[in-house]
Amino acid sequence: MAFFVARSFLARSSGQIHIVDRRQAEYIDRVEVGRRVAGHIRLAFAVVDATGATTRLATAGAEVIAEPTRTPWNSLNARLTAPDGLQTHPLRGAPGAFRGGG
Repeated sequence: MAFFVARSFLARSSGQIHIVDRRQAEYIDRVEVGRRVAGHIRLAFAVVDATGATTRLATAGAEVIAEPTRTPWNSLNARLTAPDGLQTHPLRGAPGAFRGGG
């Protein structure tokens, strides 16, 4: 189920690959969620409306870990866990940060 939901979002957004070490991952989790929650992999994708994407993913069965939160790097990021356990991460960057995604 998560694959199909994420695929529909990815078709309309731009994706990114972030490779971070444990220390950076812990920092990102503290900023976005308030505690360490991420596993080894999470699917992040840029969206035009992080709040709307969070609502749609939750309606499709994802568990909201953190509602959209403004980060120090000026993006609006949410955290959810898909029914299969994959952590998803819709984000809305600063205006112009993502081509096609906002």
